[in-house]
Parts: sequence; C-alpha cells; structure tokens
Amino acid sequence: AKVEAAARHAPPNTLLLRADARAALAGLVPPGRLDAVYILFPSPSEKASHILVTPALVELLEGALRPGGLVHLRSDVPGMVPVIESAFLGWEPQEHPTLPVLSRRERVCRRDGRRVWSWSFSPRQRGA
Repeated sequence: AKVEAAARHAPPNTLLLRADARAALAGLVPPGRLDAVYILFPSPSEKASHILVTPALVELLEGALRPGGLVHLRSDVPGMVPVIESAFLGWEPQEHPTLPVLSRRERVCRRDGRRVWSWSFSPRQRGA
C-alpha cells in the first residue's frame, strides 16, 4: 500500500519497489543507471543482517549511481548520525533537497518536535 501511495507522487521515470535495497541494487540495477537514491529513516537494528546503511550498501550505491548521482538520507535517530556519516566518509557532501511531500515519519517528527537529520552525498570522482 505504501509503494502504491508513493507512486502517485513519483515522476514517470521512477521505479518504486518493495524489496530489500541491497538485493535490488545488486541484481536489478545496471551500473551507472541511477540519478538519485533516497534512504529515508533507515531503522537501527540489533540484528546485523537488518542494518541497511553499511559499507556494502555504500559500495552498491557507488556502482549504481551515474557520475554526479546523489544519495539522500534522512533520520530522526541520533545514533544513526555517526553510522551514516562514517559510511559515507570520502563521499562529497551536497545540498540536500526539500522534498515535495513529507513522509509519514517526517510528519510525526514535525508534530512531536523531533529533530530530523538530512544528508546528501555524491561519490568522489574516480581518480580525484
């Protein structure tokens, strides 16, 4: 239901999937094809297999992004700040966009006065 609801707001060249991002990036996305990836409110987890933002994911993202492509991330969990910043160490920080529609989580954070951290990164150009 969430994927279908998001599809109403997505540009026509967007493919929305309800799938593990790691599997989709590894098996469905040809190298250098993506302009942008949004990782909104990844959950911290006690189970290592459930942690999304890892060096392995960052490597998959680097391969999937076209030159100049961006990864946008948002989190309201203070413990995710060092995880995300460490995972994307060596990437170029970029201005992060204002999204046209707030996610359900962002609406809850705004209502409850919770801080939301936002990042945008692009891979460093190879050889730079």
